[in-house]
Parts: sequence; C-alpha cells; structure tokens
Amino acid sequence: MSNTTSVVTPAAGSPIASYFNWSAIFAGAAVALATSVVFVGFGSALGLGLVSPWDSSGSGVTTIGIIAAIWFLASTAFAYYVGGYVAGRMRPPVGDATGGEVEMRDALHGAVIWALGVFVFAWIGISTATSVATGAAQVGSAAVDAAGAAVQSEGAEAVAGYTVDKLTRASPPISASRASEVREQGAQILARAVADGELDADDKTYLAELVASRTALTQEEAEARVDEVYAEAQSAAEAAADAAEEATDAAQNATLVMGFLTATGFLIALVAAWFGATMGGSHRDGNTVSRVFVARRV
Repeated sequence: MSNTTSVVTPAAGSPIASYFNWSAIFAGAAVALATSVVFVGFGSALGLGLVSPWDSSGSGVTTIGIIAAIWFLASTAFAYYVGGYVAGRMRPPVGDATGGEVEMRDALHGAVIWALGVFVFAWIGISTATSVATGAAQVGSAAVDAAGAAVQSEGAEAVAGYTVDKLTRASPPISASRASEVREQGAQILARAVADGELDADDKTYLAELVASRTALTQEEAEARVDEVYAEAQSAAEAAADAAEEATDAAQNATLVMGFLTATGFLIALVAAWFGATMGGSHRDGNTVSRVFVARRV
C-alpha cells in the first residue's frame, strides 16, 4: 500500500480563499512556543548551576553572560526551526503552484510563525519591558541624584560614623558626654560642607574651637584635624558618586547588549523558521518520515 500526498486543486476559474493554512501556522507557532518554554527551563537550571553565592566559587559574570547569550540564540533558532518545520509539513499544498512557488509558500508560513512569535513576545513582555524601562529610568535618575544626594547622604553617613569620631580622639580619651556634643555638631557641619563642596571658614573655626575645648589639642591642631576629617568625608562622598555613575553606565551597557541580543535572536529565528518550513514542505512532498535527525522515504 503506497502513501500519497493530498494536493488541493482548485476548480478552473474558482477563486482561492487563502494560500495560508492557519491551522498549520497556529500548530507550528504552538510547537515553537512550547519548545522555547522547555529551553528556558533548561537554561534557568543551567544558569543557577553556574551561579554561586560564594565569591570564590562559580563562574564569572562575563562567562555566564556569554553562555546565556549562546543559549538564547541557539534555543531560539531551534524552537523556530521546529515550529516552521511543523507548519511546512502540515500545510496541504495547493495545486496551482510550481515547485519553486510551493517552496516559497512553505517558507512564508514559517515567516508568519516568526511574526506571531514576535507578537506574542511583545504582548507578554510589554509589561515587563515597561517595568524594566521604568526601573532603568529610576536607576538613571537615582544615579544623577546620587551624584549630589549621595554626596550628602553617603557623605553624611561617613561623617556621622567612624570619620567624625576622629574629631574627638584624645589621650586620655574624653568622656562620652563631651564627645557626643562634638560628634553631633561636627556631623552636621561636615555633612553640609560635603554637600556644598567646601568647608565654610566660620564653620571650620567654630568646629576647631569646639574640638580644642573638648580635647587637649591646640587651636591649630584642632583645625588640622578638622581639615583631615573633612577631606576623608569628601573622599567618601565622591567615591559614592563615582560608584553610582559606574552603576548607571553598567545598566546602560547591559540594556544595549540585551536589545542587540534580542534583535539578533529574532533575525536568527526568522531564518530558522523559514528554513524549517521549507524543510518540512520538502519532507511532506517527498513522503519523508523524520526520526529526530534521520529521515527516510516510505
């Protein structure tokens, strides 16, 4: 008993409703989507296996990024190839076309699957993309504010802690009550100075007098200590601002790479779906039974 290929032959003069077989297209799109989900699961497990909470263990960020990019491109291409193959294999050919036209129609079915995949990706990911964009904008805004606010907040934290304690160091140590007054006022003055970018001369003189009155330092020594503590606080604030700027640059670069990778993945997916659909149509016309990567004719 021989297998035959069913060819739809329109009657003479009868119009053809559509050359697209939407059942085959939706079936191929469903298979492509399911395959993508499976590969995403495998990729997530692989990524978790490479990441370690310990600094000395696991792979580096660059290595993980490269592996993730390769996995994304390869899995996307394979998923759309399979989806295109299913559509091309299941599409019944229309008998008014030559061999080349049949192949083109099969390929266009793969292209429609790709378009549906892009649409579904955009539809599902639109809220996520909005959240990411909002988060990126917030990061950028926070980084801009951090250049000034971090100078004040981070700098204030620095002068309010270990750094400001240097103002009251003395031998023998002074009492906690005497030191607390210096720390409180010193933190306020130095935080304001760090935010303004310079230490006011009157504030410097007042703070030096306060330090000298609570410790055994002379006025000159107290002023030198105030200058030293202010320089450390300013350095800490500048370091915080630089860190915020670096974080913003890193986020921007990551966004650019992700956008380029996504666009590249979609282009590769188009080629894979196109090629898969033509391969499926060729196997359909040749009555070829595909068993994984091995094909035979029946």
